[in-house]
Amino acid sequence: MNSRNLVFLLMAVAASGIVASQASGSDSLSWPDGRQVRIVQPNPQVDLSSLRSGVVGRVTDRRFNTNQAMYLANEMYLAGTEFFLRMSEQGLPIGNDPQLSFITNVEAYWYSRYNLVSVNARSRMGIGAIHGPYLDLLAREAQDLNRFGRARGELSVSNKDVMLTQVMASYLARTGMPEKFENAVPVMLEFQSGDPHFTTSVDLEVQSNGRARYIDDFETLRWSHDRMDKTIDMAGVGQTMLKKVLWAKFFLRRNHTDEDFPGQVFLGNNAEDGLRGSIMTMSAVSTMLMVKAGLFCDPSDTAYRLSWPIRSYGLTGINPVAYSPAEGLRYLPHEVRPVLIYMNDMPVRHYDFAVQDATSALWDQASWLWATTEFFDYANPRHQDNWNRVFGYQTPYDGSVMEQKYALLARGLANTVLSNIEEMHEVHGVLVSSWTPEEHAGDRVSVSDLALALVALANFVEKMDLEPEGQRRARELVVGQADFLVRVAASDASYHESYSVPSGAESGRRNMTSQAFAIRGLLAAYDVTDDPRYLEAAKRTGVVWNEAFWDEQAWLYRNDPDDTRVVYTPVDVAAGLGALRELVLATNDPTLLERFKRFFVQAVDASGIMQSEDRFTGEDLARVRAGNLDSDNDGIPFMSGGDGRNGIDSVFASSVEFDLGAGGLRSGVRAPAPLPAPTTGAEVYRLNCEVCHGPGGVGNEGPSLINNQFVQLTGRPGVMQTVASGRVGVGMPAWENVLSETEISLVVDFIRSLKATERQAALGAPTGIDHEKK
Repeated sequence: MNSRNLVFLLMAVAASGIVASQASGSDSLSWPDGRQVRIVQPNPQVDLSSLRSGVVGRVTDRRFNTNQAMYLANEMYLAGTEFFLRMSEQGLPIGNDPQLSFITNVEAYWYSRYNLVSVNARSRMGIGAIHGPYLDLLAREAQDLNRFGRARGELSVSNKDVMLTQVMASYLARTGMPEKFENAVPVMLEFQSGDPHFTTSVDLEVQSNGRARYIDDFETLRWSHDRMDKTIDMAGVGQTMLKKVLWAKFFLRRNHTDEDFPGQVFLGNNAEDGLRGSIMTMSAVSTMLMVKAGLFCDPSDTAYRLSWPIRSYGLTGINPVAYSPAEGLRYLPHEVRPVLIYMNDMPVRHYDFAVQDATSALWDQASWLWATTEFFDYANPRHQDNWNRVFGYQTPYDGSVMEQKYALLARGLANTVLSNIEEMHEVHGVLVSSWTPEEHAGDRVSVSDLALALVALANFVEKMDLEPEGQRRARELVVGQADFLVRVAASDASYHESYSVPSGAESGRRNMTSQAFAIRGLLAAYDVTDDPRYLEAAKRTGVVWNEAFWDEQAWLYRNDPDDTRVVYTPVDVAAGLGALRELVLATNDPTLLERFKRFFVQAVDASGIMQSEDRFTGEDLARVRAGNLDSDNDGIPFMSGGDGRNGIDSVFASSVEFDLGAGGLRSGVRAPAPLPAPTTGAEVYRLNCEVCHGPGGVGNEGPSLINNQFVQLTGRPGVMQTVASGRVGVGMPAWENVLSETEISLVVDFIRSLKATERQAALGAPTGIDHEKK
């Protein structure tokens, strides 16, 4: 950090009363007076070997494709902790199953999170949010208020100044995080793809705060700009924005307290989550503002561009509140080419943009519809939830970290995209995959495009409660697309890759991914219509998918029933996870739940598609430093031990393959026999609660249970009721249909006994608790 940056950082922390501390252990961070805040802890690896068939995949393309990888990250997030919560509400057999708990609450959760943090904060693979309209507006406002300094020609307030002295200071103060991440570059417009190999070795040096340097300083986690495709793929930007919103909602779904700060309540599940969620919210707002201000294609403007020496369609901004396609079509093009400026070590900034591909792709539009409706739900002031503390009307003076008005921006953009889908992609009531300025609407639709559109339209119906007319139109589109899927299904309920519109003539292969997408789309339609035809159609397709495509020895879906070579992209894996997840929830079939576990371990862990991992999914940094670069022996190396001289980031590869004819399959291997019913509260806790609340109740993503005021003051009946009913909205499962009454009673008595101080427990002091490992 140069001296000028340091001056501004010190100003920021002085304004918030926070100074970065380097005196604490790795389980917490310290403020300058020694008070500590709890941070997220790593998770020990659970033995998943019984879920491996023995066939191991091979990575064939290590590049990171933003659109595909972020779609997998989104479906994986929904297949993680959110899936576990939904299963608990429905009473599925998820109790006392450490493998399922680890797959959903640790691997799916963290793999999804790794991908976002790598791209959005570490890699620099895109245009930095520091150059975006959100900080532009704040800097202009600060300059306008600085009349005395401006009149004398003194320092102009820059975006970086505002970020360090105003925005970051308020985020640190509101979330209780004592320090920011160094060399973190939040991105607002992600590039299309990049090479995730690190340009230098990962810095594993232990700092005085007990943490490896790379954890707090992202300097050694950059990717090479020379090996990035700097095209702005609007689907990739939309899927990444959706990822930011989903994670921000999770990180900020509740508040936290820390033992050293009596009477103070901070934003976020914990201090680190609060800070990350705040930054992701700012980044998502920057993305929406940038796109709204100048990245809509104007097909009537075909002049030559100074910045792009070919004839191309113009880019313009829109007023999403007043937009109507009838008054001049403006839409999101498929690809935009930026003209970039590199200045010293500053994040890359844009100078100009030009349309590279003027196609309106249904996948792109659906990605944006899903993202904007999700943001509106996040910011909707009519809902009574903790997110009302995130958004305010006098930010930051009212304690909020983002202005409430940006809910209206998301609302307007969602309405704009919905109008354009109707205007450009609807042909005889069915959506087509593409529209071009030259030929207008195409005559085919892929099942994958139609399924994603159904998911996004269903999200509009469920979450845009201020738009009753829009909800009606979106629901009509849902019905039209689901009816089309029902009509074009083959006699055995299977699907080809695409169909002509409106005739329904099929084309392309009948592959595993088209079956999975059809199931995903039909069940999304069923969720918002309650029409049993769609549920039954999805079940029928599920039967052929699981009978014809599932390989009972490899525990994978074959691309084609006759293929011996299985090739997966992130979209294939995402489609499989999404379809299995929704089928489990729609049918309550424990057999499908077991299949979900096996498919996840084979298609993700054993395939190589997750190219490396960080410490939160089992890696032990002390053993890594000693040379064991896969310290948890799960086949996924630590980042510095992945492919290449310096290692590779923990992101999804673009392609992997399996050879099912090579032998070596562990046919006959099955999941271990169910564990005996736990007989102590400590056992119930370890099997079901430890993954969120940490060993001995010290806290992790879930709050600490040691000396927990709610637990101690509510009384035993109140705690029993909370454990039984859960608090699903803030991440607490409902256990009444999962655990027996005796097991709930045992675990309640256990957590009510946790009365050591949090710091004693974190340091391993005796608490009178049985920590025996089974």
